[in-house]
Amino acid sequence: MPEEAIELVNPELRKTLFEILRRHGEVNPAYRQEALTFVQKRMGDLERHIADTFFNGQQDIWSKAPEVRVTAPNWTAFNSKEYEAARNAVSSGGLKFSAGIWYLTGRLGSRFSPVIVPDGERLSIEDVINFCHRVGVTGIAWHTRGEMGPGNRDAILENLKTRNMHVSSEFANLFTETTMKFGGITSGYAAVRELSYLRKLEGMLWCGQDGADFQVDWLGQDGPLVYQPNAPRRRLLIEYMADALMLTEMPIAIEYKTGDPAVKMTEKDVTAALDMAKEAESLVYSRIKQQVLEGMGGKLNAANALAWTTESVRLFSRLAGKIGLNIEDGHDYTESARTTSHAVEEGINSPLTPDFLSDVHFLKTANIEVIEANEVIKHFKGRLFHRHPNDSFIGQGDPDFIPASVHETDFVVAAYHEQKAGLHKEISYEPDLYAVRGDPLKDFVEAINRVNRGHAIAANLIAIEKKEGLSCILDQPQEKFSRYYVMAVQEMPLNYQRIDLDIVDKFREEVGKPIKFPYVPLQGHGKSLPIAKARASPN
Repeated sequence: MPEEAIELVNPELRKTLFEILRRHGEVNPAYRQEALTFVQKRMGDLERHIADTFFNGQQDIWSKAPEVRVTAPNWTAFNSKEYEAARNAVSSGGLKFSAGIWYLTGRLGSRFSPVIVPDGERLSIEDVINFCHRVGVTGIAWHTRGEMGPGNRDAILENLKTRNMHVSSEFANLFTETTMKFGGITSGYAAVRELSYLRKLEGMLWCGQDGADFQVDWLGQDGPLVYQPNAPRRRLLIEYMADALMLTEMPIAIEYKTGDPAVKMTEKDVTAALDMAKEAESLVYSRIKQQVLEGMGGKLNAANALAWTTESVRLFSRLAGKIGLNIEDGHDYTESARTTSHAVEEGINSPLTPDFLSDVHFLKTANIEVIEANEVIKHFKGRLFHRHPNDSFIGQGDPDFIPASVHETDFVVAAYHEQKAGLHKEISYEPDLYAVRGDPLKDFVEAINRVNRGHAIAANLIAIEKKEGLSCILDQPQEKFSRYYVMAVQEMPLNYQRIDLDIVDKFREEVGKPIKFPYVPLQGHGKSLPIAKARASPN
């Protein structure tokens, strides 16, 4: 079969899903539940078929978490002066932080290192939720069909609810033998493509049911089972995102990676990822326009052109600007001459879908205002949804160092762009760290310290910029900027508080899981990228 003829999924599958949506009339809990029931039944059939075809009947192996218990918050511990101080420090910069469960419940080794702590000393999911609650990290992320395995959903959600916490994101778990080895959603095998599509869609539907902020969509395949698919990956992923947005109305944050020999990526830089986001939304808009036209008899003429455009704009306004970015610092540094600050700036400046904006302008020339569209345009602040702060050396893989431990200046410049756009208190920061040499909780806490510190320096730069009457402090000559940077770091107070890492030892003692070895921060020891290079980097 030629590549251009490869279909994302069986047309009958898509038809059924969209019929369920049409029957309900809108994306609501009842629709999501019916869609989930259909998706999960179809996945079961596909899993059995794939097991018989490729694995001699053996079912796919999931990364399963132990059963999660519902536990009451320990308010005595929560109200202790040590945890209160930690919460004050976390919130001192006014930023929103979330935690990925899989980083903190791991075996204190990573994809790149051996296990160094026995299973008996690992933190449970309940431990992670309790720790985050006590230190004021209110968002939690997980993998559906991973940490969020069958039977765990209700318990996790109840534990979050009683602590006034929320779901940040739910990743669809494609890190299994079938989907990794055979190419996932872009596989040359129709059954694997369809199973991967359904797993991702299941995660999106659960995001809506569980009140998540968005779903992070990882466009790569980690691990030793990478596979070069026989399908045109980019087209299939755009089609999937268009379907997912229409069927769930959940925001999608695309995560890309510039280069890594162990990873196959579809979109490997920020420009390509943003192009994918806009193309997927443009495809959605064209579908909506076609549906509206069919509802008007299928023929466009002078008598119905304005009504057609108005209704299309109104319906698309629910979805406009909902596909954006999750930027991981270390993913930008895996190739030389790319910087996180540039990626952040690109994401912030990325516009809404051009054909949508063109139609809104056309309607205004006809004195027609679409309130929903005006609200979207008024509040749109670009396509940066989420950050995975970490760090790495340029061109040397993805070791998940603590953020700003190698590229402090570039991190500060990224924070500067976020603050200037008014986004720093709207997006969420979720340290992406696989602990290799130490305690993942301490790495997590130290990452929060570094993020808050970087934003404090950025705030000082903005204050200097205002005082000096500069339009953009980053455009100053290198020598002058360096002087301003020293002022911001050394001569002005940094408006943030450090979390004492001893809070982790206190928590581990409380839950009976102390760590005996000395803590070694997961960080690089290199020079920050020069600001001039950070500004001039091509993408």
